[in-house]
Amino acid sequence: MSYASLQDLIDRFGDRELIQLTDRTNRPASVIDQTVVGRALADADALIDGYVGKVHALPLAAVPPALVKTAADIARFYLHSKPEKDGAVCRRGAFGLCGLAMMASSSWNLWRACRPGGARATRRNSWPDATGASRPAGSGSATG
Repeated sequence: MSYASLQDLIDRFGDRELIQLTDRTNRPASVIDQTVVGRALADADALIDGYVGKVHALPLAAVPPALVKTAADIARFYLHSKPEKDGAVCRRGAFGLCGLAMMASSSWNLWRACRPGGARATRRNSWPDATGASRPAGSGSATG
């Protein structure tokens, strides 16, 4: 499952940054290398799956917006060869990683913002089924 796409990265960070980070052939850089972006997104997906899979059945039925942002931030971190230690790229990547760790330890509910009508989930390790009802993680498929 892919949590973010090339278009998500372009929308968040701009094509100019992605061209600079990915075009390793042309000088000056002039195109986004989709292979390089795909590798960074796949690495981010694998990292996220490792955390999400501890408390939720994979693949998820729907990708929460928080995971799209997290995947984009982590992929961007991977694209930077030497991100500044105190820079925005490192901070956003670290923040995403902290969120994943909190979710995996069950102190953050992945589906809280995804419930119908914005209602809060009642169970700590739960996900919505096709009807929007909360079901415990690992209790079957996300579609009921």
